[in-house]
Amino acid sequence: MRTVSSIGIAALLAASCTDSAPTLVTTIIAVPESVTVEPGEQRLIVAVALDPDGRQVVGATVAFSSLDTSVASVSVSGLVTGRSPGRTAARAQALAIVHDVPIIVPNPTRSIEVQPDSVVVDEGGTQLLTAVALDAFGRQIANTVITFSAGDTGIASITPGGLLRGKRAGRTTATAARGAVSRTVPVTVNPFFRASVITTVPLPSSAFALGISSAGVAYVGRDDAKLTRFDVAHYSVSGEVTASLPPVDIAFEPSGAKAYVTNSGASSFSVVDVATDTIGSPVGLSDQPLRVRVSPDGAKLYVTLTYGAVVVLHRATLATDTTIALDVNPNGIAFDPTKPSLYVSTMAGYVTEISTTTRKTVRRLAIGGTPQDIVVSPDGTEIYIANESRNRIDIYNLVSGNAVTTIALPAPPFAMIASPDGALLFVTLPNLGVVDVIDPKLRKVVRTITTNGTPRRIAIDPNGGTLIVTNLDAWVDFIH
Repeated sequence: MRTVSSIGIAALLAASCTDSAPTLVTTIIAVPESVTVEPGEQRLIVAVALDPDGRQVVGATVAFSSLDTSVASVSVSGLVTGRSPGRTAARAQALAIVHDVPIIVPNPTRSIEVQPDSVVVDEGGTQLLTAVALDAFGRQIANTVITFSAGDTGIASITPGGLLRGKRAGRTTATAARGAVSRTVPVTVNPFFRASVITTVPLPSSAFALGISSAGVAYVGRDDAKLTRFDVAHYSVSGEVTASLPPVDIAFEPSGAKAYVTNSGASSFSVVDVATDTIGSPVGLSDQPLRVRVSPDGAKLYVTLTYGAVVVLHRATLATDTTIALDVNPNGIAFDPTKPSLYVSTMAGYVTEISTTTRKTVRRLAIGGTPQDIVVSPDGTEIYIANESRNRIDIYNLVSGNAVTTIALPAPPFAMIASPDGALLFVTLPNLGVVDVIDPKLRKVVRTITTNGTPRRIAIDPNGGTLIVTNLDAWVDFIH
């Protein structure tokens, strides 16, 4: 049973005590002045009778009663028991004087609703949670006090009012409670990406094309028809390959033994032997190539052509398997990690899904603008599209094929890749000389890394997480 505090009663009596005992009662005062009590709960009201001078009338009996016993009962001594939701009053009476104490019996809380129903924040980031109490009919109960708490305060803290702050990377929970009723929601704290440029390596000429192998070897294509070889782990130049034409794109096979290079200004691509840093004779194509990718199993090559097609070749023999028609300038290409599909973006404003089993078009999404690089989420449910002419990242649901949302950027995006775990996206903004780091779950830019110059292609070492960014102003940045 909850009762008014002894301190409150003592103060009430002290304020009104007198040695005399007039029989005239003119006023009744009560503590508390109003009562809120849940059904089944009890509260005690204490009252005293006062004379015209405000002194307690010793011996005057104050008796209580309820004005509506269906809402709350009140004993003669002032003990209030909640019965059912509603409003009534406890009537205190001494002789002919009465004083009513309002009673509120709120709807009993049956459930609590929390928004958002799951939380993802960065280390140091904040998120305000709100909660409402609901009755048995799902109706919101007004004027209820709900208190929040965190499951693991080492991962995230939360104020009683619901302001959550990420402290270190991990997973925990946040619980909103009112009495015995509570609701718990999951909380994920992502590591704050603190990467910055570790070193900048100057090159003899402008750098554009880029590829990194599973063994940590990178080739950077220069406009003087050279490939600079890098040891990614040590951020150092480890060789050079002389090509016949400036490279447009570079892709390694899964083992890292060979690299495939599309040639600028010619209808061909070339193959590099990584062990010897030697390049073979150009392999002819029907049009100028743009992007090249090796299938995850290493069996096929996919090369996009400027006029609007992707050529599928047998990697072992370099013989053409088939050619799939696309829109013009297909400049973004990504495999679906969950099924045998390839996505290709075109600068005409479309993204086409191709079955890598049948080598046929599955569907064509109208994006608009100028799509450049694309990334598919690790679970295959979303695709992220760097839209150059619209200064944003477009996000589409791959289950429905519908647009989900966009992430605004301060300048046109060009190249884009994901971290190995898919938790972050890295996007070059050539006009600003920066790389924006995006959290696709939070749908926002979480960091901007300055490279200066004109950053173009970007790649990430799958082993150590080092980023490499080529720059048209003749250098390469290593970011870690």
